[in-house]
Amino acid sequence: MEMLKAENLSFRYGGADSLCLKHISFTIQKGEFVLLFGETGSGKSTLLKQWKPSISPAGERKGELFFQHKRIESLEPREEAAGIGYVSQNPDNQIVTDKVWHELAFTLENLGLPTDEIRKRVAEIAVFFGITGWFHKSVQELSGGQKQILNLAAVMISRPALLLLDEPTSQLDPVAAENFMNLLHRIHTEMGTTVLLAEHRLEEAYTKADRCMVLKDGDLICLNKTDKTAEYLYHQKISGKGQAFELLPLQVRLPAMVKQNFSIRTICQAIRFVEENLSGGVRSADKVPASQGETILSFQNVWFRYEKNGMDVLRDFTLSIGKGDFLAIVGANGQGKSTLLQLAVRILKPYRGKIKRKDNVLVSLLPQNPQALFLKNTVKEELMSITEEIDSVVKRLHLEDMLEKHPYDLSGGQQQMAALAKVLLTKPDILLLDEPTKGIDQIKKKELGQLLKELNQEGVTIVLVSHDVDFCAAYAKQSGMIFDGVVTSIGDVHSFFLEQYFFTTTCLKICRNRYKGMITEQEVFECEQVEMG
Repeated sequence: MEMLKAENLSFRYGGADSLCLKHISFTIQKGEFVLLFGETGSGKSTLLKQWKPSISPAGERKGELFFQHKRIESLEPREEAAGIGYVSQNPDNQIVTDKVWHELAFTLENLGLPTDEIRKRVAEIAVFFGITGWFHKSVQELSGGQKQILNLAAVMISRPALLLLDEPTSQLDPVAAENFMNLLHRIHTEMGTTVLLAEHRLEEAYTKADRCMVLKDGDLICLNKTDKTAEYLYHQKISGKGQAFELLPLQVRLPAMVKQNFSIRTICQAIRFVEENLSGGVRSADKVPASQGETILSFQNVWFRYEKNGMDVLRDFTLSIGKGDFLAIVGANGQGKSTLLQLAVRILKPYRGKIKRKDNVLVSLLPQNPQALFLKNTVKEELMSITEEIDSVVKRLHLEDMLEKHPYDLSGGQQQMAALAKVLLTKPDILLLDEPTKGIDQIKKKELGQLLKELNQEGVTIVLVSHDVDFCAAYAKQSGMIFDGVVTSIGDVHSFFLEQYFFTTTCLKICRNRYKGMITEQEVFECEQVEMG
């Protein structure tokens, strides 16, 4: 049975010269799990929102859209609310009440269901999603992973036939992201819910999808089963017709590139493939000291809590940042990583301990939410508000086509780049980055990583906090983990990630038994003499 159908769909944002979606046609059957991916700015979020009239962006749309054989514009508000669920990448933008139990009940209250029915559904959904232990908590007490699970549960309580998700794991640590994807898989397989998921982090999503939908510059270039998608994108790559193959997870790309095996889906299958087909190698890495230069920023026995009688987020926290360091800090949601950066730029103040930085050192922060930096009507105005000398940073971050656009009309990844440009124009001595790869595809991540390495070589000290352990391992010099308000370990990236077993890189999980000392895909591909994208 047909769930979704698009016939010659095109879309143009108001005031834009070019189409964001270009003559797209496809059908999704009831009960399918379709994974939607593509480069940053390819039109994924725009496409998703076309199926949810209440949040559909303003602009000019042509073509026909159908939901269960009904034109999307003919849906009554109640029919849309109950039948089509939508989960965004930022749970704080969707959560509307102060208590967990009330958030679950809110949608049903708006739909006018009887009190007894609401209580029954809330109890059932709380058990299914594992929420009973924090059912009566304030929403503000929840970690990022718990908020996103609550967000998903609050959407699913109306029992929608279609679930749309826009990068729902982008702000989650690896463990929380895996838990979320497992819940989504249960919803699909046990409830028969049709799922259309837009993601950049494909390690988990790819294994659960029935088909993949790939967008490039507003065009639908592929809609097929996972193995056929991998094969198509591989041949596009080797023929020089596109880079979308690089967006696939490592467990798919490695077997494809070394043996043209396109059937591998999971990390477990990839481990077996590597052990049965590849001879491996050994890397002897020179250790990089935890800190290379004189201390220019330090935390000395710092204690911090958000409320006077609340729990401590940082406890007797001590850390020294040396000039020229490139430090990546990882850890689970809610462990104090963002708090650390806000203390460093004096947005927050500790109630005990000292934070010192060397005289005349400028510290700038790229926040987790880039929209916090946007005040003007165009990207160009945003940049010009810092300095008129913007040509170099515009070229360096490839912002030429975005200058005349409103920052809020950009994709999440494009907003990250525009915000980073604004921060770089302040010419910081210490650059602090909070989840800089959020909303950015694998191709853009490599460009960003190379840019950060160049800035570091030019003398900029960099501290980033991130859930993207693969990015941290590929580009940082040192890494550390925050847990329970303190730094549990810190060292050069190779030593740090080689000692981790669960909270480590995808490459190490797959290749640990064959490629000794290698933590990044670049190291493995160089060993196999395979050309990377």
